[in-house]
Amino acid sequence: MFSRTLPLSLLALLFAWGCDSGAIEAEELPGPDAFDVVPQVEMAGFTTAYISWSSADTSANAVVRIGRSRDVLDGNVPAGQDDSLSVAVAEGLESDTEYYFSVSLIRDGDEVGRSDTVSFRTRPLLPQASDLGVAFQQEVVGRLTGHIPVRDTLRLRTRSDSVSRRRAAEYLRDGLTSLGLEGEFHEYHGTYVDGDGVVQSEWWGQNVFATLPATSPTDEWVVIGSHYDSVQGSPGAIDNATGVAITLAVAGQLAQLGRLSQNVVVALFDQEERGLLGSGAFAERMASAGDSVRSMHNFEMTGWDGDGDRALDFGTRTSPRRVRLAYRLAAREMAPDVTLNEMFDVGRSDHRRFANSLVLSEEFSSGDRTPYYHGPGDTYDTVDFDYLLSTTRVATTAVVLLLTGETLSSGS
Repeated sequence: MFSRTLPLSLLALLFAWGCDSGAIEAEELPGPDAFDVVPQVEMAGFTTAYISWSSADTSANAVVRIGRSRDVLDGNVPAGQDDSLSVAVAEGLESDTEYYFSVSLIRDGDEVGRSDTVSFRTRPLLPQASDLGVAFQQEVVGRLTGHIPVRDTLRLRTRSDSVSRRRAAEYLRDGLTSLGLEGEFHEYHGTYVDGDGVVQSEWWGQNVFATLPATSPTDEWVVIGSHYDSVQGSPGAIDNATGVAITLAVAGQLAQLGRLSQNVVVALFDQEERGLLGSGAFAERMASAGDSVRSMHNFEMTGWDGDGDRALDFGTRTSPRRVRLAYRLAAREMAPDVTLNEMFDVGRSDHRRFANSLVLSEEFSSGDRTPYYHGPGDTYDTVDFDYLLSTTRVATTAVVLLLTGETLSSGS
């Protein structure tokens, strides 16, 4: 067990980058003395890795050495730190390459502890699905909002009544199928009964979903989702055709992967605006089947960036640390101009129906959100598609990092 994780803000991080001391031959280093050091590769991306270590000694300086050879650690890559996660960041790595790192604790010029050498491999570069870019997202948002016909000459002016929601659901089912998945309907029905046993309200709806099986059998699931309905009288462009566009883009990218570590369900929820009815019914369906939800990713309102800072609210709620790592690493890798504001939660949306959930949204925390929320002005023309694309890159990369296996390959 780790005795204590060293807080990076209190460490004088001395990264040996092959400067005055030159390359360090691992066999010349003394063995651990007073304190053992436990290294960990928390997550490796394509050209960046999050690394950390723990020790009972909180007063010594930590020297991190990284290289491509187990025998010679020359620390030839730049590094920094991410205080929000208490990890060190190794950057400038080459993709699909084996690296090694070790940590020494130094006090008064003497080594008082040293870790084993740990290896990790960076990910191969993700092939970009060019057909899932801005033009794809413009089409999705356009068809859901009536900017262009959803079918033939039929245009959706809203997605609030049963007829318009059904037409939207049919479009989304066919859209999933066109991405290489098998789109299906999940029909549900519910009632509210008062204390006297009298039915006070009743509802029907249809979620749209598709599944991707893990490479090896498992009962673990990752849920990728967003709601597709709107409030009455609103075209619902930002709320939430933008979230649907991200979900479909992520689904299309996952369909092109050769392997998945967990099962995936892509779900487009009905009746979020009526009290999370669709996601509630879908969560009950998964629970009844005994499905273990390891993480749920909800994309909600991601089309307004009034101040142009590309910032996102990142509501972690009950999401595991590994999920938070993946999103922050994804932003570093794919959209370095994006700022993630980590919140305990962001609003009332479908993530509340699932354990281990996360929501990604425009910047509610600073008030930089659409001024047309739940109104007739929430139209296609108000969507910032460049902002939507940068958000999609973060979401897609994070989900891929989580679903393509562990990053720690060996230790010695």
